Amino acid sequence: MVHYDGSMWRAATPVVPSGTILYGVWGSAANNFWAVGDNATILHYEFPGGNSPHC
Repeated sequence: MVHYDGSMWRAATPVVPSGTILYGVWGSAANNFWAVGDNATILHYEFPGGNSPHC
């Protein structure tokens, strides 16, 4: 995954369980997005200031 912070694309390094396949990503704002995958995986990321992903 990557995140555009307004000036450049940065790698977003999500903590995803090993072997999990992500099927969809949706963002409600430039600094807020969700990802879903198999095994009932739901991840939520917020980028304070557009730089550091956390879950």
